[in-house]
Amino acid sequence: MSRDYELVLLGATGHTGKLAAEHLTKHAPTNLRWALAGRSESKLNSLASDLRALHPDRIQPVVELFELEGPSLTSLIKRTQVIVSTVGPFMKYGTPVVEACARNGTHYVDCSAEIPWHKEMIERFDTIAKASGAIIIPQTGSGSAPPDLTTYLLAAHIRNTYSSGTLQVTSSSELKVQPSAGSMDAVLSEFDIYGSSQMAKCREPFALSPVQHRPLVRPPHLSSWTRLIGVGNDEYLGPLTDFEQSAIDKPLVERSWGLLDDGGLYGPNFQYDELKPARSIWSAFTGHVGYTILMYALSLAPVGWLLRRFSPIAQKDAAEAVKQEFYHNTAVAIADTPNRERAIAKSGFDGSIYLFTGICITEAALTLLRGEETYATRTGGGFLTSATLGHAYIGRLRNVGVRFEIVDDVS
Repeated sequence: MSRDYELVLLGATGHTGKLAAEHLTKHAPTNLRWALAGRSESKLNSLASDLRALHPDRIQPVVELFELEGPSLTSLIKRTQVIVSTVGPFMKYGTPVVEACARNGTHYVDCSAEIPWHKEMIERFDTIAKASGAIIIPQTGSGSAPPDLTTYLLAAHIRNTYSSGTLQVTSSSELKVQPSAGSMDAVLSEFDIYGSSQMAKCREPFALSPVQHRPLVRPPHLSSWTRLIGVGNDEYLGPLTDFEQSAIDKPLVERSWGLLDDGGLYGPNFQYDELKPARSIWSAFTGHVGYTILMYALSLAPVGWLLRRFSPIAQKDAAEAVKQEFYHNTAVAIADTPNRERAIAKSGFDGSIYLFTGICITEAALTLLRGEETYATRTGGGFLTSATLGHAYIGRLRNVGVRFEIVDDVS
């Protein structure tokens, strides 16, 4: 694919966009042909100057002005191999970009976390993207890519070690991050645009998967009673409770299951759940109650109005708070064998979660551009997932400080 740019970063002057641009400047191949795209020429030129000072001995990014709709967007996308977008909420601003990429054979990655929008984009543009050869991978940010990749790593390990599918992956995630006003706006916009009923449909089992299946038997720590009271207790992970990110990550992992060999890599009985550790059974229960109340409150229009008007979330990162941010995950996989062998994996990143997102989205794009062959590149196009970039993507993330490892096999 011979085009003017290998990579264009949309929303480059936003907080996540700047961090992504800095990561590219430090870690991308020095001969990468890329551009910074946005609507403010002065801000883009200022950022380009800062990046030049950071690494003068590389091809410098070109500044491109564009609007989120119309001829300037289409022209830019036609001249680009991979678009990396940080412009959210994506349900408000992302659709014209995705459509233009799908129609013009341009690959696309973003840091969205909006499952109803993701589902809508698949339904509207998946066939078009397959026809044009565009690889579209939403949700490659720090929230969704790591659990998707960890699950892939475990399933591949079990397949290679035991010649078996994976019965269950239970993921326990800890996340410390200072939320941004933009993240809050995305959550509230989801309720405004799609409503509770459409969001509930996206939480149905395998809602995004191209291959449908109904799990057979739930593990004891994930029974219906456990789900009702919000308390789980895993032999290896300890007390568990609701994890806010699960409603975003679970449909994505289940789509990966369906994409990878029509469920063949993970196995026909695969199930995935994502929770977070709790100090005790009581704290797990109270956490579940609080989460349930919060989700109901966010669905109420007056609550959304109040949060937008009087949001307590800081508009800018506090330096000390960012230093304390982290993402840590431990996941246990059960082999679909008579002996139910287990494998345990850990993944994580210490530092700014928005930097982590910048790393994840740019390394996904570089995997498409400069990486080895992957399932994603073999498919020839369509709406895919981080897991379809496989070990090549995991390897790139490891090289820049993200942890992914199989730590134990338990028979």
